[in-house]
Parts: sequence; C-alpha cells; structure tokens
Amino acid sequence: TIGIILLYILFSFIASILLTLSYVKLIGGLTLIYIAFNLMIQKDDKIVVVSHKKNMWQAMKVIMIANVVIGIDNVLVISGIARGDIALIILGVMTSIILIVVGSKYIAKLVHDIPFLLYLGAGFLFITAIKMVIDDPVLSDKGILENALYLPYVVTVIFLLIASFINGRKSF
Repeated sequence: TIGIILLYILFSFIASILLTLSYVKLIGGLTLIYIAFNLMIQKDDKIVVVSHKKNMWQAMKVIMIANVVIGIDNVLVISGIARGDIALIILGVMTSIILIVVGSKYIAKLVHDIPFLLYLGAGFLFITAIKMVIDDPVLSDKGILENALYLPYVVTVIFLLIASFINGRKSF
C-alpha cells in the first residue's frame, strides 16, 4: 500500500507539472470525459479472470500494474484540481487511497442503493474535465472560451441527462 501511495503522489506531481504544457490538459480532460461517460453508461457485467501466477512476486506485479492503470483517472483528477500545489496533491492522494481501501465496499453499496451518487461522482469528474480542457494553454492563451464560466456546469447537466436517457432512467 505504501508503494501505491508513493506512486500516486509521484504520478500526480509529474502530471501537475505536465499539465502546464500545451495540449496536456486538453488530452487529460478528454480522457476524463471518456472515463466519466463510461462510468455512467451501464454495461453488462463481465467477469474478468486473471490467470494464476506461480509466485507471489508475479502476483504483486499484476496487482501493481492494475493499480497504476486504474489510478490514472485519480491522478488526472487530483492533478487537475491541485494545480501544482504539492500539499493538495498529497491530501488528494491520501483521501482517495483511504476511500478506496477503507470505504470501497460501503461506497459501492451506497451507489447501488442510491444511484444518484453515481451521477454526482460522474458529474464531478465531468466538471473537472471540462475545466481542464478550457484551461489548456492552447485554448486559454488564444482567449478561446475565455468567458465560459458556466460552460462546465451546463455541459455537465447535458451530459448527465444524455447518460440518464441512454440508461433508460426517467430521473436521477
């Protein structure tokens, strides 16, 4: 767990630095939009079978790689919100790790019992993603979307309505 925490902090810090470069926020924001959309659109449950590993080190390697891949969305969100502030990065990583390790079972049950929470979480991801896209130097340096204060919220509401329609829910 310590290794994962340190990797998340390192990746979040690197991502915060990279987010100052042109196109990185744009690509990161678009990636978060894709993640949020896939989070919202219900799919058939699929069982993924991981092949049996012969020793503990191989199993740990699989777990570490899976955690890094799954953590990419956490890193993008934390980095997008922290905007280079290392204290916020550490706080964000620690909070997300605690929620994942301690509360994942309870959060999954709550989301199952109260579907609105899924919409709330995806909406938060979507707002962060749209803000990252708008703040990318490619757009912000040229003044494109300069006065788009409400755009992330309007687009998020539209996104949630489309997701609700696709999922066949009348309300959320």
